[in-house]
Amino acid sequence: MRQHLEEVADAWTRFTSSSSWVPVGGSGFLDNGSRFVDENDADVTWMEHVAAAFEHAGSGTLTNHALDLAVAAYLTTQGQDPVEVLRHMDADVGAAWLAAHPEVLDALVTTPPAWGTPSTVYSAIVQAERARGADPVDFATVLQRMYVSRAAEKVGIDMATWDTARGAEALLGQVTGSYQYYAQLYLDNPDFMWAGMANMVGPDFAAGFLDLHSFRDHIGEVTPLLPQSMRPLTDVLATMGDNEIAFYEKTFLDMQKGIFLDASTMHEAYLDAGMDGVKELRAAGLLAGGADQSPSEQAVSAQYAEDAWNDIDTGMRTGSQDLVDRGERGAAVPGAARHDPAPVQHDAGPSRHR
Repeated sequence: MRQHLEEVADAWTRFTSSSSWVPVGGSGFLDNGSRFVDENDADVTWMEHVAAAFEHAGSGTLTNHALDLAVAAYLTTQGQDPVEVLRHMDADVGAAWLAAHPEVLDALVTTPPAWGTPSTVYSAIVQAERARGADPVDFATVLQRMYVSRAAEKVGIDMATWDTARGAEALLGQVTGSYQYYAQLYLDNPDFMWAGMANMVGPDFAAGFLDLHSFRDHIGEVTPLLPQSMRPLTDVLATMGDNEIAFYEKTFLDMQKGIFLDASTMHEAYLDAGMDGVKELRAAGLLAGGADQSPSEQAVSAQYAEDAWNDIDTGMRTGSQDLVDRGERGAAVPGAARHDPAPVQHDAGPSRHR
């Protein structure tokens, strides 16, 4: 092709030089033809390179996942939000991409993706942090959000809109979803007896939250039905301001959310990695109780929670129901876990349960 192009170029030159009156404005086809030949040469070189690579690799197969991992390091955000990039990767590929972009990983650990982000994004960050040997304390917030988000996704809870200031009616999906999660834990593993009992009392709590939300409407209807001796009490309650009622409603909703964060974190960690998962929670400070406790009290809480899970784990592995029961009672102590530890702002205060 190049030889023919050179012959045409020579003929064109002879023609235009011997005929000065011929317009030459259309001679661009020579330059374009030359570029076309150069591109073909480049294609030949590239195909030879690919063929040599296949010969070097030998026989065998590569899965799509393996190819994704191989190319992950070369992907760039191209101005996109890193969280949006990670949304389109599975956790393993995302972790490989973050390992190749440590500055992005550092930023996502310092400012974790908001609630409502898919759990696979949190998982990619956690895997990348583990791979580089980071202290669990450094990525504790992401670790907890990973486990809580996994739990929420199982029952369709929208973590992005779980703002207790919205009130019980607006959060009915989150409230009922949390009790559905406890029920599923028990149905999948009857040794998680606490979760089964939590589901049993769920309707009562949900009804109580809704009663608080509609307290103003109920008090006028209930008062005439009560004995005269209780009228002073209902009179006081009837004069409570909306802000006071909202305070109690939000306080109970905060507690209910805190319990879900606590319980789902520990159960999902255990389901994911057994006692290694629980120990990582402790190392991250997620079993250390409430921020209002002293360091010594937090240490006791963490040890108590780990011991309880160890009893449950040992009991299930050895068939000892006594150990499982003892562990269930131990895992139900108040303030067993801590949510979104410092320096990141807490998503919920310490739970008073269970």
